Amino acid sequence: MPRNAAERRNEEHRVAILGTGLVGGSFAMALRRAFLEIRVVGWDRADVLARAQERGAIDDGSPDLGAACREPDLAYVALPVEETTHLLPEIAAAEMGNYLVHAPDGERYIRAMIRDDIAAAAGPFAGAASMLEDLAGVHLTVKRTERAAEASGAAQAAAVQEQASLISGRKVVPLPPRPLPDMLYGVIDGTGVPMTARETAGRNGKAEDGRARTREVKLAVFFTQDTLDDGGYPVRDPSSSSYIATFEPASVFAGLVEAEGIRRGANHVRQLTILGDGAPWIWNIATSKFPGATQIVDLFHAREHLHDLARRLEFMLGDRKDEWLAARLEDLDYGDIDGICRAARVFPLVGTKKAELDTALGYFEHNAPRMRYKWFRSRGLFVGSGVVESGCKAVIGQRLKLSGMRWSVTGADAIATLRCQQASRPEDRIWPARNNQTVTV
Repeated sequence: MPRNAAERRNEEHRVAILGTGLVGGSFAMALRRAFLEIRVVGWDRADVLARAQERGAIDDGSPDLGAACREPDLAYVALPVEETTHLLPEIAAAEMGNYLVHAPDGERYIRAMIRDDIAAAAGPFAGAASMLEDLAGVHLTVKRTERAAEASGAAQAAAVQEQASLISGRKVVPLPPRPLPDMLYGVIDGTGVPMTARETAGRNGKAEDGRARTREVKLAVFFTQDTLDDGGYPVRDPSSSSYIATFEPASVFAGLVEAEGIRRGANHVRQLTILGDGAPWIWNIATSKFPGATQIVDLFHAREHLHDLARRLEFMLGDRKDEWLAARLEDLDYGDIDGICRAARVFPLVGTKKAELDTALGYFEHNAPRMRYKWFRSRGLFVGSGVVESGCKAVIGQRLKLSGMRWSVTGADAIATLRCQQASRPEDRIWPARNNQTVTV
């Protein structure tokens, strides 16, 4: 255990030099010239340590990292980039007060890691490794590129989770956005990502054999709207979208959605709207986390259900199917859900056919308050969830659902986080700004 201050006060300062070659040895010599009461301990290969001690750069040395790093006042890391990366967990676990990392090509390494995130999030890891070498001059194997990107994505996902927990727990209160937008939208959806057999073992799926091949990633997009176009249709504010995604259950995702909504100004805007398809878990989140928000079922999903309803009744409608469907689509545009249900129930169905009809109409009856499309449009609101639909395709599908890909949940979640960060507003990327929140007492 670290000794207390009283025990250390009368001792000379201890400095650990990790890497006692040219850079580390030169730094040690400069320290010894500037400060007399220091003890310098080195860590390196035995032959390198011997030369450093002969030159008077260090007092002592050890090839054992734990011995060299035991309770130093300062640890100075002067190692090649790849070796530094491998040793960082051990360095962080050592009992030391402060440490200073100096990589001779550190700037190139940092730029490489940033490019690694960008490249690995953009496409397959093999292409990312090649791009890294071409653009940053850093050679990493494909597996190393994969591990680095997934570690970065996992760190960012953990940061998002931590921030969400603080906001939801009211320990951090984000300040209202400036300028304050008129309307804020939260659009929620989910999509399946192909997984390895281990990740889907024992899960039921939609395949013919009843086995699952995918796991659902949940995605939410928040964006703002202040204007209408010349035709009176709403226009999304440019560069206003922020994305969040996770493979966690809906109960965990709900906390992320709540925190992101609060962070984007849900408690301050004039109009908050939640858009989604008819999935119950979406409306459970909307109702529990944003009870005052307007809820709208995506019009295009509703139209798909209406087309399906017409197909189910085709054996009764015959040649009148297209005419009947056109009339029901007009009912839907006006939000006349009662009219749709009356027109479908005029047919004397029994048994299985009646049960199927009741199930199909249940979608409309349950979501009727969310389908008042004429009224929503009269208020200048979006009625389609195209933003999150395109997000599922562009942010998730174009990276995680390519031909032949099979993911672990951990890996897919990390890359999805990187994709969300890069698709979000510039001010939302990587880490949140420090001046847009206040800590509660």
